[in-house]
Amino acid sequence: MSWIQSPSSNRMIAIRNDIKKAFELDANNQFRQAFTQYLTCADSIIGIVQGNSANKNLNEIRTGTNERLLNLLKQCVERSAAILESGKDDKSEDSQSSPSQQQQNRDRIDSQDSHADKCS
Repeated sequence: MSWIQSPSSNRMIAIRNDIKKAFELDANNQFRQAFTQYLTCADSIIGIVQGNSANKNLNEIRTGTNERLLNLLKQCVERSAAILESGKDDKSEDSQSSPSQQQQNRDRIDSQDSHADKCS
């Protein structure tokens, strides 16, 4: 079963869309909003992984779905930390991201989607 088709697929689709929104905010130098959006996504991912892990041993928890979710969680936390560490405010002149950086942000979530589709 694909992680997109799991019982909580609506929550996962919503998280995927929220992460795309965070990447877009980030690419558009809306750093405060992107920071908050990344943390909201991280919180949602933690909720799903906790739900997937209830009353299971570690071998049962170690699934492709949970591994992909934890990878997304890691990306959200790393990016929110990078925004905070940069000290850059929204639309500051020295923080304009290049078109290639914007494309990298979009490609991150797309690569997760294509990997999930191959695993179904």
